[in-house]
Amino acid sequence: VVFSPCVTKEIVATGGKELDRAAARYVECLAGEAVMIGSLLGYKLGGNAGNELDEGSRLLHNAVRAGFGYVTINGGRVVLLLNMRRCALFMRPHTLTCPAGSNRKINAKRRDVARLLRNYYSHAAATAIPKLSLRVNTAFDTAVAGLKAHHKSACWLTPQLECCWALMVAQGSMFVFELWCGDELVAADFGHAVGASFYVATRFFSPAHKRLQPGFVLALATCEYLSKRGFYIFDLGGTDSSPMMSYKSSIGHIVNRAFFHSEMQHIRNESTLELPSGCEIVAQITEKSLFKLP
Repeated sequence: VVFSPCVTKEIVATGGKELDRAAARYVECLAGEAVMIGSLLGYKLGGNAGNELDEGSRLLHNAVRAGFGYVTINGGRVVLLLNMRRCALFMRPHTLTCPAGSNRKINAKRRDVARLLRNYYSHAAATAIPKLSLRVNTAFDTAVAGLKAHHKSACWLTPQLECCWALMVAQGSMFVFELWCGDELVAADFGHAVGASFYVATRFFSPAHKRLQPGFVLALATCEYLSKRGFYIFDLGGTDSSPMMSYKSSIGHIVNRAFFHSEMQHIRNESTLELPSGCEIVAQITEKSLFKLP
């Protein structure tokens, strides 16, 4: 039996059991990693009209809830992703048999970042270097500008998707976790909270601050904050052997899509403490602000 890698727009827009069945089928049978919406040509996000934004936002939320990731291609056509290999940090003690040394590798990266912070603040005491802080949803336009500047032509954020994200931030179904160095935004993660899972759709950091390892600082500080609010999975999406994906194994477990899909079904209805929006959540990021596996 050959399954066409396509799911109707109506099924994605409605969500629920039909979309779950489609996702489960593709988890088992999909030879590649991409699933189109509507037809093999794909679903293109509409303009900035209210009904079109509502539809696009609902599609994205339902897709993430069903365990898909997503990107856009060809001027805004949404592609759902069920990656063969998924990188996710499982933040609770778990029976998961991790790849050899993965927990040690993650905690080793945490030690590296902690040492960096200690050194940074030791110099700060003498030279008044700005403090690193964590905020959420305080500067959407600035974060989008940083994302576009970082990824340049490889950035898949279209104007239509940007409008959808802005609406989802306003509705409380999307969050931008921001790392600030004083008054300068130096890294951001754009993501969706579904139950006890947080899916990072995309992220960026400022190359001018790469000595601070801002992407790692942001991820570890965000995970510590999320874990205290009851979250279990920090999902960085698909990964492969390319150099641009190599950082993921330093802050997450690499699992196959069947395992990830099973875990997602179990925790997507879990209750967590509500995430705030439009505020600073960690005034000064220190070693104690960084997530550590047991």
